[in-house]
Amino acid sequence: SSEFESSGINAEYGEKSQAYARSMGYPELTKVLTPRVTGTNLFIEELGDHLEKIFDLTIAYESVDGKMVRPDTIEFLDSVKTVHIQCTQREVTKVGEEKGWLYDSFLDKEKALVEFEKTLQLSEPPPPSHIYSWSAFSETLIPVLYTSLLCSPLVFSSRARKLWLQTFLVIPVLQLLAKPFWK
Repeated sequence: SSEFESSGINAEYGEKSQAYARSMGYPELTKVLTPRVTGTNLFIEELGDHLEKIFDLTIAYESVDGKMVRPDTIEFLDSVKTVHIQCTQREVTKVGEEKGWLYDSFLDKEKALVEFEKTLQLSEPPPPSHIYSWSAFSETLIPVLYTSLLCSPLVFSSRARKLWLQTFLVIPVLQLLAKPFWK
């Protein structure tokens, strides 16, 4: 379980992930969980006609003391100095032809995060094809990524999810109760 400490992965999930990797004949990962390909393949099979690209994101968090962290919401607000994002575009038609593309993607993420832990830099992804230009997404992709990054720690911590829900449930009630006093 100590091999997962530096990546912030819950030891139980990490061990299950490695058991799954062993059962599938994949190398074991410690910075990311082994992907479950069935759901992804089904998603692409069902929606593939409506998709042209898949945006594959690798996200790494740098703490104020210069270390890689995997923060929950409170830690994110308190100790994350920089969020690093690596974005790779994959054509859906090519993805459908490649059998191990998803696992290869997570293996690339593992390598990138191992390197990030040493250098605090994510490597540059391969250049995207010219079907989409970055400028076409700049007005929507950046706000979506920023919002996703702010909300992503909620997924990893039950305490953060409870705090988030309590905040959004309690504040409106307090506002309703205090409304007569504001007049």
